[in-house]
Amino acid sequence: MVEGDSLQQTIKIFILAILLFCVLPIVVVEFIGGRLNHLDMGIIVIALLVLYPIFFAIVGWKIAFKSQVKWLIPIICAAIFFISAYLIYSMNEWFYVGEYLIIAYLSIFIHTFMKHLKKKLLK
Repeated sequence: MVEGDSLQQTIKIFILAILLFCVLPIVVVEFIGGRLNHLDMGIIVIALLVLYPIFFAIVGWKIAFKSQVKWLIPIICAAIFFISAYLIYSMNEWFYVGEYLIIAYLSIFIHTFMKHLKKKLLK
């Protein structure tokens, strides 16, 4: 299971995911809502193409396989994204979910590989 420090890190990741995937789009749509020359759409596109992939890369880097439960964190974050995108935008895009999961697991793989190389070089 997840323990102590790791549990706090996991809770922080989920809170950040909820803020990014649920609160940010609602705030953008409600407060800007097309009044400023499609600024709301620009912010959402930047979030989809830049901010969210960076979030998933950092999540993957931070969790890097310390336990089997950690494998589920990117999947749960992607589920939070998918549910919020469906509810807020009526967007049913599996492409983004797949892209974000690939980014997260690739980040995990790179971090693990770098740890392995570091151990090998230090021997």
